[in-house]
Amino acid sequence: MFSMQAFAQRSRLTLAAATLVTLTTSQAFTQAQVTSIEQYNSGLIANGVAWAGSAYYPSLYTGFAPREEEANRIHFRLSRGNVARLTVTLDEQAVLTYLYSLQKRRAVISAVTSSGDIKPMHRPQNAMHDSLLDAHGVPQTIADFEAGRITREQFYARSLEVMKALNPGRIFDINLDLKALSAEWRSKMASVVVKKAGAQLATYLAKNPQEAVVLANQILFGRLNVTQLSSDQIQALAKLAGSTADEATFANDYVALLKSLSGNRFETKVVRNGQTQAAINGTQLSITEFTAIYPVGSVLATTKDNAGNRIPMIRENGALNFVSTERFDVDQIRSEPYYGWIPKMNYTLSQNAIHNPAVRTSLSKSEFKFLYNQLGIPSNERTIWLVSRGPVSHGCTRMAAGHIHEVRAVFPSSNEEMTRVVYSGNASTDYDLFDIDGSGQLKVMGSKYFVAYNLVSTGSDEGYRESKGLIPESFNADQFYAQLYGANQYTKAQDTYVFSNPYISYFSGTVGRDKRAKAFSVKVAGDYPLYEQKYEQDKIQFFDLPKLGLKSLGGTTNASKLVRLFGRINACGPFAKEFAKCREPEFTQEMSSIVGKQ
Repeated sequence: MFSMQAFAQRSRLTLAAATLVTLTTSQAFTQAQVTSIEQYNSGLIANGVAWAGSAYYPSLYTGFAPREEEANRIHFRLSRGNVARLTVTLDEQAVLTYLYSLQKRRAVISAVTSSGDIKPMHRPQNAMHDSLLDAHGVPQTIADFEAGRITREQFYARSLEVMKALNPGRIFDINLDLKALSAEWRSKMASVVVKKAGAQLATYLAKNPQEAVVLANQILFGRLNVTQLSSDQIQALAKLAGSTADEATFANDYVALLKSLSGNRFETKVVRNGQTQAAINGTQLSITEFTAIYPVGSVLATTKDNAGNRIPMIRENGALNFVSTERFDVDQIRSEPYYGWIPKMNYTLSQNAIHNPAVRTSLSKSEFKFLYNQLGIPSNERTIWLVSRGPVSHGCTRMAAGHIHEVRAVFPSSNEEMTRVVYSGNASTDYDLFDIDGSGQLKVMGSKYFVAYNLVSTGSDEGYRESKGLIPESFNADQFYAQLYGANQYTKAQDTYVFSNPYISYFSGTVGRDKRAKAFSVKVAGDYPLYEQKYEQDKIQFFDLPKLGLKSLGGTTNASKLVRLFGRINACGPFAKEFAKCREPEFTQEMSSIVGKQ
């Protein structure tokens, strides 16, 4: 392996060194120079990831999603329509350390590539990743900040600008008038419960925890994930609901309860109009969110909804923590090759998890050859990983290879903090209704992805890891949605799908290690359009291990630890001492322990 001295030098890349890395990379991949994310995406296939040959290789993330080290600011929800939503309330640390983490990934991967420990294969996506850092002035911005040529506020703004450019359509500035929202909650939600419960509101809420959960989450719908309330919170909720205070006083009390119910999720600083301020400033809430909608594969089973539609089943309903054991961390690297040495993140002790497609599609088969033109696959590539948006697994949630890498890159870098992240699995009949951009309009969350396939075998043999053929509805939105949601679930006006009176899930009970808050369904009156987020093209770099060999990746070898560590890369730069949850020292120490043993 490379020396720790070389690693340390690359971890402190100056502008000149960063430029040298890019030049060196471009000599190997002259086609890898890109200047925009659109140009990067145009060099990738439309869906999934393809490669030459049929053998499996490990890979690493080459995208640009931001890391959030605070578990409470992360919401991961699985819902009807075979989609998973990842929404992250980005705190000050996530924004200020964003560019440093991008540079750190470049430094680490450059080091192990230069040393010959890993050999990039197939598409030069890592080189394209590095090229975009230069195109967006990442090294120069860091240099300007460290030299004092730009202020902290300017560095924050520049970091956010780069983040938005590299994650188009997935970074949202949310600005909410909490005074107006408090008045709406008071008239529409609180008044209904008060009429039902009378003067004994606190007692009523204590005896009816599901109603308490609904009332509490409506304080800031979609951005609170309350599953149970303490006795003090029930008292505060009842007092607020029954309050006769003036609007200003009521709004202030509303904000105080919001802070309590959110676990201080919004207690961070943001930069607005060049000034640093608290995210909650009086009765104004200003935050930046990263929200990605991923198509997913579900268990090989179906169920019926209230209208009699046969729909895919969500195996694990409820809210529960991601888990680790003495045998494996949350980001487990399995030795079976079809997992592709990509992190498998368990949310039950029985090891149901989110993981890669785990089904290989051979493009040499006649039924799949049309995919070359359909997805823009180069003629020399013979195998593809596609996530099937439908029933496909024995219990886990399947995700695209690039998407599972991305989720790991977003989740906290430490295993301990990852076990505090909550997986929320809706009841199978229930949609995810969310105001994704803070506009005030609720929409049904969806994905612009219309691919599902059958399997050669549904048993446990090799055929279970091979696709047999795409379902006939693939690539046709109208037909695909009819079989996915049920034809009577929506209407279509022009190009918009509209869902009437959908059911959504709340969760009630204790969330903990293999303890789940149970999902329960609530009908929401009204018509809600479908939000179809564009498929995020898979940004991964395949690589070989010429010195260690692929067989060494199984179990708990140093090689598998190295692969897992690629998903934990993080950096804090000069902010290391400022943020208590900066994990760069732990990352460097763990990296040292691995390279020292090779």
